[in-house]
Amino acid sequence: MSNSKNKFTSEYYICGWKQFIEECEDGYGWDYGEYINELSIRNGIEYYMQKKNDEEFEAKIRKLDEEFKSLLIPGASLKKYNSWWENGVLKYAGEGYAQFMKHNGFDVEIV
Repeated sequence: MSNSKNKFTSEYYICGWKQFIEECEDGYGWDYGEYINELSIRNGIEYYMQKKNDEEFEAKIRKLDEEFKSLLIPGASLKKYNSWWENGVLKYAGEGYAQFMKHNGFDVEIV
């Protein structure tokens, strides 16, 4: 059995962020509430980076961040959160997410 105190390691965050980005690459299939819940991994990463001084980890996260940014509509922002990743709007997603964004003034391609 793993030690729960060690759950949130750099590898945990890298794998989790990468997995979420891959899910978004395929067109995020759930609604916005689920999206923002899953996106919270990036908030954990930010907290982790503030606590640790790990340049290798930060470099990996910056690379993944660029991948995620490429999935967002350029210049689109919900302007309701403090972080760029929560304010960003996916270019394409499932109907639930797209409907939420339509109500907020953004056209998201439904896949």
